[in-house]
Formats: sequence, C-alpha cells, structure tokens
Amino acid sequence: MALITGLAATGLAVIHPSDTASAATDPVADGSMSPADFALAKAKETGQPYELVSARTETSDTWALPTGKWTVKRYGTTVRVRRAGAWVATDPTLQFAADGTVAPKASAVSIAFSGGGTGPLLTGVRDGRTLSLTWPKALPKPTLAANVATYANVLPDVDLQLKADVEGFSELLVVKTAEAAKHPDLATLKFKLDTVGLNVSSNATTACSAP
Repeated sequence: MALITGLAATGLAVIHPSDTASAATDPVADGSMSPADFALAKAKETGQPYELVSARTETSDTWALPTGKWTVKRYGTTVRVRRAGAWVATDPTLQFAADGTVAPKASAVSIAFSGGGTGPLLTGVRDGRTLSLTWPKALPKPTLAANVATYANVLPDVDLQLKADVEGFSELLVVKTAEAAKHPDLATLKFKLDTVGLNVSSNATTACSAP
C-alpha cells in the first residue's frame, strides 16, 4: 500500500549567506534590506542563482537570478521537512525510536512500524488523518536495512517486510519456499484496519481509503 510516491532533482547550486554574519554586518538582520532584495543583490554580485531561503517549502525552492528575475524550482515529492524549527532533508532510513517502535529519520508522513509484540503493525499519520494496520498475531522484533523492516517467519518460511518511503509506506510478504506457499493462513490472511478522518471502501479486488 503506497500512499504517495515521487521524484526530485535539481541542478541549481546553493549559495547561502554566511552563518557567521552578525546583525551589524547583515543587512537583512539589521533591517536595512529585505530578504528578497538581498537575494537579488547577491545573485547579481556573484553571477549565480541565490536562494531566498525564507520562501522554502517542503516541495519548492525560490531563487533570485543574476538577471534580476526569479525562478521557482518545484519537486515531484517532499524533499525536506521541518524539525525543531529547521529544515532537514528527507530520509526514509529506519531506526528504533525511544518507545521501541520503528520510524524513518525524516519523512513527510509520520510513520511508526511495530518494534515487535502485539499492537499496530504500522501507523501512518498526516494532516490529522490516521491509518493503522494490525497483524493477527504477535510479531518478532524486526531487522532493519535502510528503509525496510523485516519480520522473520511470521508464518513458517514467510517473512513480512515493511518499507518506508518519504510520503508513505508499503508491505510485502516474502514466501521463501513452495511448501510455505501452501500455508492455509496465506489464503485467509486479514489485517485489522483502524482509521481516523478517513472513509474506507472496497470492491471485489481492491480496498482503498480516502478523505
């Protein structure tokens, strides 16, 4: 179940104001120049595009050009998120959280995978909407590799894998032998589904959720 996917790329060089500039030497900090005017001045001075950092969003950059014009770079997916008041690059690499769950380092969707035991297999939260799935039985502690968590032998010779993406997640059952494929639980396997702020509908072949 992949919520949203995308691709981002940029060829613009990033040039930022000096981190050591003080209010006495920074015309933006002392109020003598607006951030937009400063960006235009720096672009003209350096001959390179200069980012207006105050205009950053999760999915776009705004750049002053040496010509005195502006350009906006838009991305097909989230490339950065706010953490503790600062922008950080998105990173779906999984790690164990203090509460024992598994979460990506920086993603647009708040994702928590099970750290083992009972409780939700995974929970995704965005814009106040929540989707939660629960495996029918207690889960083993997962092994983590990049953005994939593997729960070994949830059925005999069947592993469960959860994959975190910047804007969603997906799940996969890895059936390792022909004999394992005959396990009756595979034919009747069901996840418990809980939602907040979502309506869930289904048809003969698929299930989907929407606001």
